[in-house]
Amino acid sequence: MSRTVLITLFVFFEVSCVEERRQNAAGSLRIMDTSGVGVEKSSSSFDSSYTLFTNTSYKLRLQVFNPDDFRQNLNEDYKNAILTYTRKLHDSIMVIFRDSLHCNSPMVEFIDMNNDRIKDVLVFYYSGGRANPTYHLYLLDSARHRLKYVPGFEKLPNPDLDTSNNIISSIALSGTTHYSFFSINSKDRLIALGHDFDADLNDSLQYEQAIRQILRTRR
Repeated sequence: MSRTVLITLFVFFEVSCVEERRQNAAGSLRIMDTSGVGVEKSSSSFDSSYTLFTNTSYKLRLQVFNPDDFRQNLNEDYKNAILTYTRKLHDSIMVIFRDSLHCNSPMVEFIDMNNDRIKDVLVFYYSGGRANPTYHLYLLDSARHRLKYVPGFEKLPNPDLDTSNNIISSIALSGTTHYSFFSINSKDRLIALGHDFDADLNDSLQYEQAIRQILRTRR
């Protein structure tokens, strides 16, 4: 079986896993009072916290409001979530930053996306009408205990990092299966690498050829 077919099958499998993880997460998150600003809120909410940098004083909290409002969840511009990064200092809590954003499903994953071997924060953003999950990306800087948002990453459906070549591939499923390629540079900016293509199931070499062309431009 060609690599293109395998990757496409993997994407469909991964999307089904995303939905399963969403349902599992929904059952485990606890409802709490909230004090965020910039989003519409109701009594229906999901609230979860995560420890960062293996240091319990640093916490990341995701609050998603109206998660079952299907109409609003289809609007990617609708701010229905608050992400808060805090540090506990003695008996007080210092808010380092608070972002309002759209979150189509109350899910956070930790995956390295800039190839520094440190797992970054992926907050589920939007899936659209097809199986095209996208994510907000926050890079973790463990040396300085910082998080940095990467603008534009939330537009990449089905992102995946090729650690050997330091290339992020994005697969958009529509009438065709469209591949595009990116990387995150030393300034933590998302860079388009070009060599996009629409998959041809009769051509098993498209992916490898695109990767070789990208690597040649780096020499």
